[in-house]
Amino acid sequence: MRRPCPAVARQAVFRTLLLALAVAAAGLVTSSTATAAPGMIVGLTDDALEARPVEIASAARDLGLRAFAVSVVWSPGDSTLSPAAAGSLGTAVAAAGSDRIVVAAYGYAPPETPSERDQYCSYVRDIVTRFPQVHDVVIWNEPNLSAFWLHQFDASAASRAPGMYEALLERCYDVLHAARPGMNVIAPATSPWGNDDPFARSNVSHSPTSFILELGRAYRAGGRTKPIFDTLGHHPYPTTSTERPWLPHSSDRVISTGDLDRLVGTVEQAFGGTPQPTPARGLPIWYLESGYQTVPDASKNGLYYGTENWPGPLPAAAGGEPSQPPPPAESAAPDQATQLVDSIRLAYCQPHVQAVFNFLLRDEADLAGWQSGVLWADGTRKGSYEAMRSVVAEVNNRSVDCTRLKGMTWSDAPAKAAKAPGAATPVASASRARDRNVDGRSRSRVVWTARNPTPFGYARLAVRLRTGSRPLARRYVSFSIGGAVVVASTDRGGRAAVKLPSPLLPGAHVVSATFAGDKTHQPAAVKVLVRVVNSRGTMATGSVRQQQGSRGRAELSVRSNGRTVEGSLVVRVRSRTVTARRLDAFGVDSRATSAWLAGRTVDGSRLIVNVVTHRGRSVVRLWVGGTQLPSIRGLRVRVSRK
Repeated sequence: MRRPCPAVARQAVFRTLLLALAVAAAGLVTSSTATAAPGMIVGLTDDALEARPVEIASAARDLGLRAFAVSVVWSPGDSTLSPAAAGSLGTAVAAAGSDRIVVAAYGYAPPETPSERDQYCSYVRDIVTRFPQVHDVVIWNEPNLSAFWLHQFDASAASRAPGMYEALLERCYDVLHAARPGMNVIAPATSPWGNDDPFARSNVSHSPTSFILELGRAYRAGGRTKPIFDTLGHHPYPTTSTERPWLPHSSDRVISTGDLDRLVGTVEQAFGGTPQPTPARGLPIWYLESGYQTVPDASKNGLYYGTENWPGPLPAAAGGEPSQPPPPAESAAPDQATQLVDSIRLAYCQPHVQAVFNFLLRDEADLAGWQSGVLWADGTRKGSYEAMRSVVAEVNNRSVDCTRLKGMTWSDAPAKAAKAPGAATPVASASRARDRNVDGRSRSRVVWTARNPTPFGYARLAVRLRTGSRPLARRYVSFSIGGAVVVASTDRGGRAAVKLPSPLLPGAHVVSATFAGDKTHQPAAVKVLVRVVNSRGTMATGSVRQQQGSRGRAELSVRSNGRTVEGSLVVRVRSRTVTARRLDAFGVDSRATSAWLAGRTVDGSRLIVNVVTHRGRSVVRLWVGGTQLPSIRGLRVRVSRK
């Protein structure tokens, strides 16, 4: 967890940043598909919860924040919390109450020997043993910086810190999961920049890109067959407080909120094909620290002292700006209120990102420290306080409109051209960009290509991403439906398509497909009403002999007129019998070789059935309450369309 650094250390970090920004490299992308859990946590990173628990907890809850992140400091030789550390952490845990509390344990002398790793991991185990409320633990803090992990490279200038950190993760992952199954081990909590220079005059460090890649190499070299972390933690601070959240950086030594593709691609390259999950296989991403510093109001000057050493501090609130036309990505933001709203909305809409924590609630009085809170140093509210409360409410209510993010153009004007029968019906479109480039990037467009309406069980989400007439390949498109997000990358033809893990029930479903943009192309999106309909047809088993197959029996007699579904279903799978109480959805493919069926069992559980026929034989797959039962093969099921 990023505690306030001494002024000298902050100046070193700033010099490192300038070096990093001088290097340009291409970002990494992947060609994978992933599913992210719906919703997002907005939390607070502030150790003041230990010192001023009532004030911090009260303000955080008024803002709607759902989680607190605090830190404890470990020293070599410690294997349990000291009484003082246990007391401070106990105060924070009590103040958090039923809200989520995340604990980071770090120090200034990293555990590099086996005995030190045992001590540190025992120390962290003591935390979760003493405090059952703690389910989320961050292993160390910004290990890619020498300020927190001193020996970044060895005497021969070879990378050292990532390998040492990987050994620590292996040990702590096993210790914590043995102490409490289901623990959430968060790593690597990387700083957003580094210089990759073992001979740098100050702040010798790894960029987050090179650190994660080296971490993956160490993991692969060890041949481990278990993961080493459950959640990817990162600190996506901007390079200046005025920097737009959606700005992509040309240097691969920087990973801020506008560089999510680089972060995801780096993790895929580091760990793809190993037992360590990646975002493509469901690994969540948490932005553990971020923030935008402010300049004191004239009435607050007496509260602050020292000299600001971070570029681009903002007014807390200076009136904001209109959302359209979107400001250029390279422009300076007007105030902290605008930055908080834009960055939290962006994080909510980004695939894989499931949490974002603002660093500090209340400013530090020393300007060499950090002034990114929404409370002044005296505890009074900044002009940005209400803006943060409003955007947190949007996140908590899941009302963020990802098709209207700042940085993309959009229009509500209805399409004038006549639509072909069955074409998608636009509700709102961010893909109808104006005839000019607002920020120098090329305009892009998302075009819906999936069948609409579609029979139950056969809904596909598919779009083409284009710039003019040219397809955009290897870009992420996120499909949002019913609070869930499914992500896919475009192929050579610019097409991104996903098959839903569970069929959509008959009716109208609002689906958004969003391209977040990159350094050369503007964001774009399309929102459509996807209509799912019942098929006219039948599905039935024949004689008792034809009902019997491997692993069980199925007695089916289903018919649908395209509106209602009638019939009966009894399936016996090994020793379990599943009986339908009612049926409400039925879909048949165009060749009548497969069908989907849905309803409710006699105990009220959701029932989904899929039948696939081939050469007179069928396979029946069955899900009850979301759990798949063993398939029944060898049956004879007749499927027809009317």
